[in-house]
Amino acid sequence: MGKNVRITPAFFFLLLTLVDGDKHGYAMAKEVEDRSDGSIELGPGSLYWSLSRLCDVGYIEETRAPEDNSREGRRRYYRLTDVGREVLERETETLSRVLSFAKDKQVI
Repeated sequence: MGKNVRITPAFFFLLLTLVDGDKHGYAMAKEVEDRSDGSIELGPGSLYWSLSRLCDVGYIEETRAPEDNSREGRRRYYRLTDVGREVLERETETLSRVLSFAKDKQVI
């Protein structure tokens, strides 16, 4: 748990989707696609491989479906762990510095 793993854009987006609470995989994939303006599309295979990998390294964990919706029982829900939040914060700081450098170089 907590092993270092290269944070790809897809991993970064998936972690971000969990900042405001637990979500199931399909909702996460939809939010990633929407927020990336379609540049990151996660089909079922790549989505669940990514979620499995993020679980394996301890950045997210599987949780139970909300009690108030029995139809959701077959969906897998995930939450951000403390380690995952730390990684996300560190990666966000790094990306902020990258964006600042790009602005200084008038790339964006």
